[in-house]
Amino acid sequence: MSKEKLPKISYSEVTILEDCVYRHKLQYIDEIPGSGDNEFSVFGTAIHDNAERQMLVEALPQQEKDKFNEKHDWDDMFVDKFREGLKKMRADGKSIDKKLCLDMKQQGLNLLPDILPALKEVPEFKGYELVETEEQLYEKIKDFETDYWFKGYIDLVLKVGEKYYIIDWKTTTWGWDARTKSSTRKTYQLTLYKHFWCQKHDVDPKNVETYFALLKRTAKKDRVEIFRVTSGPKKRANAIAWVQKMIKRIPVKIKIKNRTKCRWCPYFKKECK
Repeated sequence: MSKEKLPKISYSEVTILEDCVYRHKLQYIDEIPGSGDNEFSVFGTAIHDNAERQMLVEALPQQEKDKFNEKHDWDDMFVDKFREGLKKMRADGKSIDKKLCLDMKQQGLNLLPDILPALKEVPEFKGYELVETEEQLYEKIKDFETDYWFKGYIDLVLKVGEKYYIIDWKTTTWGWDARTKSSTRKTYQLTLYKHFWCQKHDVDPKNVETYFALLKRTAKKDRVEIFRVTSGPKKRANAIAWVQKMIKRIPVKIKIKNRTKCRWCPYFKKECK
């Protein structure tokens, strides 16, 4: 059997299982489409796409880099991607908040020039080598009675000497407070990425560190904030145990709705009543 046909789970699916097994049933078992994109997700996609391209172009030899920059404009690439997403929203019959989108367009243009300089200012990244952007993970969850595979995409992997740095871009409105930055569940995303990336490449986890890079849409200054997230052996073990615990919820026949999460659920007052 090919990997694609094997049971798989992502960090996002695990969080949904923890929040509400009934929503998980609707989304992953019944495969009922949710609410889809909105202005915020479209903006995030456009920013992520631009950040990835900046990293790839920056890694090119100078002559190739100059040629690319002669033919392309970073602002235009962002705007085109943003408009492409909004066009798809309209095609799906969704209304667009024009004022919000105009604000987002300018906010994105303000943010773009800060991404690469902010990355280069991190002392640990000095003299980095680009390893990969948008790297796919498809790794077996070992030592587990069920044959499940973990699936995900790592935004950015850098290398300095023998050290590797796994970085995840996060578009936000104004940033994260201290509680959000230290949230166990939120930081488990990077912990799991580290665990399975090391498994994929047979790299000692001691040589890998993890970072979030916040791309702040409405910030007037310090629009890019990059900070380290701890991911030691105990935390990795706890993260894997969390994934395994959530997987065990999938075959349970009675899917109980978590009414405390209805407010943010894309199926609320539709499929879930």
